[in-house]
Amino acid sequence: MAAFDFNRHPDFQGSAYDVVVVGAGAAGLFLASRLSATRRVLVLESGHFAEDPDRQRLNEVVQQGKLLQNAVWGRKRAVGGSTIAWGGQSLPFLASDFEARPWVPRSGWPLERRDLDAHYRAANRAMGIDALDYDEEAFRFLGYTPPRFDSDTVHCHVSKWAPEPNFRKVFAREVNRAFDVLYNCQVTGLRFADGGVEGVEVSSFEGHVAAF
Repeated sequence: MAAFDFNRHPDFQGSAYDVVVVGAGAAGLFLASRLSATRRVLVLESGHFAEDPDRQRLNEVVQQGKLLQNAVWGRKRAVGGSTIAWGGQSLPFLASDFEARPWVPRSGWPLERRDLDAHYRAANRAMGIDALDYDEEAFRFLGYTPPRFDSDTVHCHVSKWAPEPNFRKVFAREVNRAFDVLYNCQVTGLRFADGGVEGVEVSSFEGHVAAF
């Protein structure tokens, strides 16, 4: 398996793959790694292997409501995505994050925090982080007794950090062995069928177009 530059390979064929993953960031590389155990996987990335001002401009958005100070530079268009710049923090959501807010229309999620436990463990393994939980087990391991708070108001927990935060490096072996990456490739459209996505339309930055 390998990485291909769509600018230089305008005739790249996507028919050899079972699954196409859009975006070579944290979620995309992790998903491709898992799927590649049983499928032929292609990952599409609009950036390349370094941060590029031309690619970063693709992140520009029209903002309404609360202003996001770093809508462009907080996200990275490159293989590895924003992990090429983050610190590698692992901190799960709380149960309350999934609850509906009466004052927020259509708030709440159709799943609970505990539904993600197995996925958090898998993500931590991929990041090289231990399997302890983020409160009781971690506190016992550290020999630390947290202060007493009202648990309905304050949740005391630890934060974990990956020894190597850059997913481009973490999944470098898989990029060369388990799945392919097509970079300088921007998704411009989706093809739908039977209520799902059947394929993607893409373009290089040299004007080449294709459908996978």
